[in-house]
Amino acid sequence: MGLLLFAPLTVGAEPASSEGSAEQDARWIPGVALFSGGFVQDRTASVDSDTRGFSGGENTAFMWSVGISAELSTPVLLPDIPGRPRLFVHGDIGALLNQEDPVANEGDPGGQPTPVADPITGVSPVGAVTNRGSATRVQTEPLLLAAGAGVVFQTTAWDRAVRIKPSVEWLWQEDRVQVLLGDAESEGLDPLLCDPICRTISVDATTTQGFHSLGPAVEIEVDAARAQDFLFTLFLSAGAYHVLGDREVDLSVTAAWERADGLPTARPDPTSTVDSFYEREPWHYRFGIGLRVLWVPE
Repeated sequence: MGLLLFAPLTVGAEPASSEGSAEQDARWIPGVALFSGGFVQDRTASVDSDTRGFSGGENTAFMWSVGISAELSTPVLLPDIPGRPRLFVHGDIGALLNQEDPVANEGDPGGQPTPVADPITGVSPVGAVTNRGSATRVQTEPLLLAAGAGVVFQTTAWDRAVRIKPSVEWLWQEDRVQVLLGDAESEGLDPLLCDPICRTISVDATTTQGFHSLGPAVEIEVDAARAQDFLFTLFLSAGAYHVLGDREVDLSVTAAWERADGLPTARPDPTSTVDSFYEREPWHYRFGIGLRVLWVPE
């Protein structure tokens, strides 16, 4: 179905046969590609503190990527086998276009909690203090590394050479996990008012962890055009990846309560701890499209 989308773009390509010549079968074929593709990844996270309590969440992240790939195919191994199989290897480097994702979030954390005075009384209610809440936020870092090895089977469709390329793929990504906490409590007799002042706490801490994944993939490539010794092809790909090793990230931070005037707080326990938990689901998925240039002298 995806190859039908390519059909209008293949003007200028020469019809190719799945038979091939002995000279072509004996040739190593290098290539470079530009690709763009998406990732689908399920995530779970929680945040827990003695002041804000527990909050959990899960979602499905959709991320897009662009990058370049280098590939090398061997000569045909078994010319008498249908598809005249070759082996191939490739290595990719790309950039992920991804925004920070509040997987677990309650309130409105971020920044130093700040009392907001009532215009009539001049006293700030505790509930009016800004930046109160807690969260575990996740962002996949831009750098993407991938590699794979597989088999190339060639056939003919619509008078074009079509290659079907099953492979085993490795993928590396790094996630940045951020824990946020902001809260305020009264230092006075009325727990609802910052009278005479409120004590506040603020936490903003991050950690990163790399994830290696391995799984099956398949690519369908069709010849599009030729320019002297260079063959231009278009391809679609899809893969499923299983995370290897530990899929969890734990982050625990203890911070002190403070008064804006610098005096010691009257709180019996002058510190609070916030615990953040993040987990990738075992399987995630990749799909893509690209343009490849192969060096295939006629």
